[in-house]
Amino acid sequence: AMDSALGNLLNRDDKVLSLVVGNFGERWAKIAKSYGAEVDTITVPFGEAISPDVLKARLAQDVGREIKIVTLTHNETSTGVTNPLKELVAIIKDHGALSVVDGITSVGAFDCKMDAWGIDVLISGSQKGFMVPPGLAFLAASDKAFEVHKKCEYPNFYFNWTQAKKAHAEDTTPFTPAVSLVIALDVALEMIIKEGLENVFARHRKNALMLREGVRKMGLKLFVEDESIASHAIT
Repeated sequence: AMDSALGNLLNRDDKVLSLVVGNFGERWAKIAKSYGAEVDTITVPFGEAISPDVLKARLAQDVGREIKIVTLTHNETSTGVTNPLKELVAIIKDHGALSVVDGITSVGAFDCKMDAWGIDVLISGSQKGFMVPPGLAFLAASDKAFEVHKKCEYPNFYFNWTQAKKAHAEDTTPFTPAVSLVIALDVALEMIIKEGLENVFARHRKNALMLREGVRKMGLKLFVEDESIASHAIT
């Protein structure tokens, strides 16, 4: 999904800003570079989150609006940090760049509102909040992102958005999917609907808080001590 996101948007020498708070933020930057993009980063020590003020100041320097895409992780799996996504996306939107968000460990575990927050591209996977074995990737793109995709010059076949959108309109898929995983996903979604999404979020939060409190009582040190950025999906 990460490769599909950037491979359907970038042209050589496009400017990308990657927000790095862990290994998967770094991966966004590596993928962008592999497509010939000019990549800049805002990197914070692992265990910390991106400050909206820092992002706002960096984008303010881009007076020519040359930055095409800002990549970021909502919930950084490698560190257990949750970025303030709503605030960060609002700043990116004000600048005019596309926001491309890794929601692999947030979607299905806690709030991640693509439309309400104005996210341009959001990806996720079956193996985290959806409770399904690895093998399915999910990607949603805004109308704005799809218009940018139409100008993408890189040859792209298997992960091509245009082909996928055409197949979706015909209620099918471009290629044979992992059918057994799709069936598992259907069951998982029924479970989520039955429990209620807000109840699912509350359960994750409760379990995360209990786990962290237990770890502290054992005398162990948490990698992320700041509860305001500590993930409810991974500790």
